[in-house]
Amino acid sequence: MKKEEFVFKTSDIMRGSMKQPLNESVIAVGTLLTIEREQPGSLKQLAQSQRVELQINEFLNQLDFEDNLKECMQSEMSGWVNQLSSKEVSDILLLMDKALISNSANDLFDEYIFRSNSGNSIAPMTPNSVNHIVENYFMPKNQQTLTFHDGTAGYGFSATSFGKKYSEVELNLQEVSVKAATILKIRLHLLDLDANITVADLLEEPIFTEENQMKQFDFVSMSPPWGVKLSEAQVTAMKNDEFNRYVYGIPSRSQGDFAFVSCGLSATRSTGKAAF
Repeated sequence: MKKEEFVFKTSDIMRGSMKQPLNESVIAVGTLLTIEREQPGSLKQLAQSQRVELQINEFLNQLDFEDNLKECMQSEMSGWVNQLSSKEVSDILLLMDKALISNSANDLFDEYIFRSNSGNSIAPMTPNSVNHIVENYFMPKNQQTLTFHDGTAGYGFSATSFGKKYSEVELNLQEVSVKAATILKIRLHLLDLDANITVADLLEEPIFTEENQMKQFDFVSMSPPWGVKLSEAQVTAMKNDEFNRYVYGIPSRSQGDFAFVSCGLSATRSTGKAAF
């Protein structure tokens, strides 16, 4: 089964029970793929179970994910299971099991995300062509441990693309949305990549800091929320920023995206490279 066929058939099963089946089920699908990866044969077992939600929660309690991300997975799974009939849940589980015969879990999940992104996605995605340009620009020249930072990580397509190509690089990621961060964590897990992930607003609560400045990284890549507007309170806070992030000036309220650029530049080592 082709991955596109899996997404289409899964969406078709859910269509009668969910208004936006793909958008509302991304984390649930990722959770199920994670369970199958950790415990092969689980999808077939769950398809025959009368306690699907309970068994999924038991697995998630043992999963080595951050607590807030596991809570998000549990909440999304509960909503998904309770919106569908037991037959619909079973049909999707068996369909996923069949799709995994000819597709990897991460390929299925990425295809699902791409298709859901055509609607109202949780986070924007950087095109692969742009990611490749950034990778070629960064191009680490030695094998020593280097560091990468993305303060607006989203689903992590930029970070995982870079991490797959340069496995020696340590990934440090921050994302404001817990749902986007959960999808990011699932993607990293399915790709066998490690990363330090934090959930917080980069402008209001930068996590990767050292004393009174931003932690310094060899590579910084961000795709800021272009066109975002700043509040008066945010502008006032920037004037008294304890991490000295706005050495190039305070952006106007109508150009909030430049605040993220300033944050990124302040986190870039003097010998490092940044891309926005």
